[in-house]
Amino acid sequence: MVTPVCIYYYGGFDSTVKQRLIATAPEFVVLNTPGGSYKGLISHPTPSDIAELKAAGIKVLSYISTGNLVHFKYATDSPPNDRAFVRGCIATVAAEGCDGIFFDEGGVGYHPSHADRYLEAPDLTLYGQPNSWAGYTIEDYASYAHSLGLIAVEGTDFREPQYLNPNVFDIFDYVLTDEHYTTRIPDGSEVGHEEKCWVIGYGLTDAVAAADCTNAALSRGFGAAYHCNSYGTLATWYESYISQIVQGGATVQVKFEGTVSAQAQSGETVTVTVTKPTGGKDIVTGVTDSSGTFSIPYEGPAGNGYTAVASIPADSRYQPASSGAVIFDIGLIPRTITLTVT
Repeated sequence: MVTPVCIYYYGGFDSTVKQRLIATAPEFVVLNTPGGSYKGLISHPTPSDIAELKAAGIKVLSYISTGNLVHFKYATDSPPNDRAFVRGCIATVAAEGCDGIFFDEGGVGYHPSHADRYLEAPDLTLYGQPNSWAGYTIEDYASYAHSLGLIAVEGTDFREPQYLNPNVFDIFDYVLTDEHYTTRIPDGSEVGHEEKCWVIGYGLTDAVAAADCTNAALSRGFGAAYHCNSYGTLATWYESYISQIVQGGATVQVKFEGTVSAQAQSGETVTVTVTKPTGGKDIVTGVTDSSGTFSIPYEGPAGNGYTAVASIPADSRYQPASSGAVIFDIGLIPRTITLTVT
């Protein structure tokens, strides 16, 4: 079984890295493959290495920078990112057997950049030279990748509607919306598209903290997440981190009077029974407070009430039913807890 994380590893590739990835089986891994932007600058996985990773169930993505369609470069010696170079990389990546491409600097323009399906690149580059992307949109490289059977992931670092138009979700398989994610709820243009959004973060120093952030993202419905200390290495605690990722989302616990009566993973239904005080009523309403605790008061005579508390995120939605069932929905992961009052 693969783990729902998207590993970003930009360091040199060798047999040790390969075996660590195969042993942990992340769903996605972004690498500097021979056909990507940084061809020849570091040690790359060979086509045989790529095939071995894929045989383990891992989707291998190559790194390609589009330079925000204005030829943006991190440094003067950065690889070219003009249109001809990028399209050549896409074709080479497809030929070497990769599953897809992570297109970094995937918007249009620089400081600010905008991701919009219909926004055309300007006539001049960031440096005042004629722009090879002039008149083209981000759909140009996305559709070319798709025509070769590749997964297309757009790399941005924003989710605000003024920068990220939701129409990009129509042309990309996934969109990286946050490179500094901790535990927040979906926001801005992510809302309604959580399953196509990736969130990542770096600078963490231990497996527990990294896993907590990733599990928070997955429980909120994000399509994939990753947290590490550096994108250039696999941490010494990488395996421990992967082992702590919750498959299928976080556990929902139902408590009565401070005691855990039952718990359920996503897709499971449990029934918990409480004693109905004389003259008590059915469970009729619920409230989410600022700390993220969802409370369902059991209405009865004064002093005889009961409260059910489910430890789920603040963004969770609920749907009370006359039968007493309450449907919890964390992003796209539905969780149903049936409360039977006797």
